[in-house]
Amino acid sequence: MYGWRARIGHVNPSPATVGQEEWRQAAPAGVAFVGSRYSMVTNDRSSHDRMLTELERAAAEVASAGAEVIVQCSTLAALGREEEIRHRIEAATGVPGLTVLGSMVAGLRAVGARRVALASPYTQAQNAELAGYLRGEGFEVVAARGLAKTRSAEFGAEEPHVFYRLGREVAAEAPDADTLLLSCGNTRTFEVLEALEWDTGLEVVSSNQAALWNALRAVGVGEPVRGFGRLLAAEGRVSRKSGREPKQ
Repeated sequence: MYGWRARIGHVNPSPATVGQEEWRQAAPAGVAFVGSRYSMVTNDRSSHDRMLTELERAAAEVASAGAEVIVQCSTLAALGREEEIRHRIEAATGVPGLTVLGSMVAGLRAVGARRVALASPYTQAQNAELAGYLRGEGFEVVAARGLAKTRSAEFGAEEPHVFYRLGREVAAEAPDADTLLLSCGNTRTFEVLEALEWDTGLEVVSSNQAALWNALRAVGVGEPVRGFGRLLAAEGRVSRKSGREPKQ
């Protein structure tokens, strides 16, 4: 049976092609993924609002496949409503909900981030909005760069080296940064996470890396995952009492 160890659900924007593939590259044996989609045209707030009207339907589809946790994907869509989204998922399905945005914050805290350099495919205004949210969570965003793209399908079409170069560039702009954040779950970053750690000297956190790490903790899988950055490689500390790590 696929998912004999754990089954993780995710709700993806309709154009997304990357996140599930990256998770499968890194998943420990016995961990399976089940997904559904909700409709997104462009990566902007009005499209996010329409997309989230489908959240309960999409979450229920995933829950019907036996998911033990459900991850809402689309980082920017969760800005200003991260907690609400988690509660909506659980209310609709009885299954705990996570978001990519909340997972990124938890991942940044886990690596001890304080001063963050942000790289993304987003526009300058979207990077500024995300940076404002991160400041509200206690991080200083010391530099930000984006590709100024607005369609998720374009994000997924970029090769990993594009995000390697973007990460190097924004890290070079921020000599006081301690962490590089690669935001957006529809960008191919898994192939370059460790190269960026080596070549920038920074902690590196990406959307898909943080979401997988957080979901594995939520379902009680503590096995380190090697080859995809220090966050996933760290040994999990699963609570013996509950079989899961406390939520962040």
